[in-house]
Amino acid sequence: MLGEGDLAGLAAAVPVSVQRRSLQLLPLALVSRGVAFTVPIFLAQWYGVSADMDAFYYALGIPTLLLVVGSSAVGSVLVPALARVRGTGDDREGGALLGSAAGWAGLSAVALGALLATVLPQVLALISEFTPATIAETQRFCFELLPFLGCVAAAGALRSGVEIQARFLWSTTSPLLRTAALLTVAVALRREGPLGLPVAMFVGAVVEMLWLTLGLWRTPLRPTPTVWPAALGPALARFGPVLIGETLVALNVVVDKVFAALLPEGSVSLLEYADRARVIPMTLFEASLLVVAFNSWAVVPAAERASEVRRALRWVLLIVPPVLGGLYVGRNVAISLLFERGAFTPDHTVAVAAAFGTFLPGVLSAMLAGLAVKAHLLADRARLVLVYGLTSFALNIVFDVALLRYGIAGLALGTSLTSMIVAAISLRRLAGDLPTGRSWWKPGLLAGSSLALAAGAAVSGVAPASMIDGRLWAVAVPFVGLLVVGLTEARRS
Repeated sequence: MLGEGDLAGLAAAVPVSVQRRSLQLLPLALVSRGVAFTVPIFLAQWYGVSADMDAFYYALGIPTLLLVVGSSAVGSVLVPALARVRGTGDDREGGALLGSAAGWAGLSAVALGALLATVLPQVLALISEFTPATIAETQRFCFELLPFLGCVAAAGALRSGVEIQARFLWSTTSPLLRTAALLTVAVALRREGPLGLPVAMFVGAVVEMLWLTLGLWRTPLRPTPTVWPAALGPALARFGPVLIGETLVALNVVVDKVFAALLPEGSVSLLEYADRARVIPMTLFEASLLVVAFNSWAVVPAAERASEVRRALRWVLLIVPPVLGGLYVGRNVAISLLFERGAFTPDHTVAVAAAFGTFLPGVLSAMLAGLAVKAHLLADRARLVLVYGLTSFALNIVFDVALLRYGIAGLALGTSLTSMIVAAISLRRLAGDLPTGRSWWKPGLLAGSSLALAAGAAVSGVAPASMIDGRLWAVAVPFVGLLVVGLTEARRS
């Protein structure tokens, strides 16, 4: 049982451990999430770009949207609530809250998914160029993915319990086990083609949920099946704005696919592959610094939290820009290495790399906004998340309409522009909370230098196409140098 003294001791240890623990988790997160990323790689190799895959990825957009309900939105509300319950030393109440949240999250996800799947044919007939056969197949995928939805949502709640107990290794390794189970079943059902994928995804989600439950069973915070514990009401009061705000942000993925469906056949698949490449750095960030920071900030006083938020933002500005700049210059090489085999052709690589390149400018903004939003949530500003969600959703539609003429690269650029604007708004609102201290000129100079190098390469037409292209390694040198400088400065902060 964690009492007040233990909680205070944990809070005192946070300032010196958040970034260090994040770096310790990063290699494991890289392996675990890297293995998880092999799923779209195998799908690209086995099935390539086709009407069947358009239907599957379009249908998968609904679970992707509802994944926010199961992991991000639920976790954003549960972590502070569980921290408050832990502070009272009432482990039974914490277990009841966690069990109830997991159950309601799973049921809600299935219900909402069924509703969306029911109306999908009428919607697609109006907003897409899909044939009647592709529309019918998309709806079939939606219904077959409902069990997967329920397990993913419940697992998201359980993950919050694992992480508030600081058992980050359990949550970081869960994607590894999920992917192993998913690929095992997918290989066994490969002769069924894409039709076997919903079963494989469901099995993988079940394995992940069981793994997280096992991790909790060895702690005082054991999930207990409960319909409505006392702590659930106050949590739900914050859940509404967070749910709507974060769901609107996630809905941008579906909106992009709606517009991609207006483009030639295969565009939805190509955009999906570009987005999968984009989420690699985002996922590593979310699995390391963001998750450790949020769960650690939840148990420290507000004054100490403000200093930690400032330090985390500096870390992102010091470390991430050189990595993203290098990815931009080597985007063709990266996409080729990831996907170009089997049914995925060099022409597909060119199209996906173009979209991936325009996705990248928004990744840094999304990371900074992610930290800012978590800080706002811990400061009881849940309504701001709703405002940011509405702003993001509206801007994304405006940019998609304006940039559709440029194909999937234009849709990706719209996503980046939206992320930049939302990040600027959220950081501006957070600025008053941050303590004064070390200036921002070093992180700003490093980020600006990375941007200038990437822009210079783009203007000069430097776009290496293979690992043996000497230009790739020549351009990599300054980016590696900037990364070393950033890591050195980050260790001092």
